[in-house]
Amino acid sequence: MLHIIKLWEEELIICQSITITIYDNAGSTENLMDQVTSQYENEKAVKIKGKYPGKESTIMSDNKCSGEDKIFLVENRYIVVFSACNMCDFSVFNQLIDKMNLESLEQ
Repeated sequence: MLHIIKLWEEELIICQSITITIYDNAGSTENLMDQVTSQYENEKAVKIKGKYPGKESTIMSDNKCSGEDKIFLVENRYIVVFSACNMCDFSVFNQLIDKMNLESLEQ
């Protein structure tokens, strides 16, 4: 006869989120390019909408993707940061960026 005792059952819920932050660096515009230039092995240089310099990176945990970041500079003043948690699909970032009116920051 086999007896199975169930002591604990835990349901793991994984949340996905995207955070978009825009920093206005009007008073301190020096060294902004350093913040959007790829410096590490997991970072790749990108151009957003064909004109905004930036970088994207994949965050790895236990050899699996656990998130992504995309950081870029608009008009040598605004740093735009996209961060995703438990989501690894840059196409979602690109769709959001395409819908943003980044040109309004240039005025």
